[in-house]
Amino acid sequence: SAPEYFSYPNGNCNQEIAGLVRDEGYRVAFTTRRGHIAPGDDRFILKRNNIYDGGARTLPMFLARILGIW
Repeated sequence: SAPEYFSYPNGNCNQEIAGLVRDEGYRVAFTTRRGHIAPGDDRFILKRNNIYDGGARTLPMFLARILGIW
């Protein structure tokens, strides 16, 4: 089956690029903009919280990262 989710390379996107991704049939697309997703957000320009090895080695560090505390 075809992929349903898209992540913009290097987070490069704008409304025009998001429209192209939508037209290709993806369900959602993620940027590299930091933050939480809120109701009403454009599903083709979704923010995310980057989780990387150095910042999530312990459970408390991981939870702080996904909650936006750090």
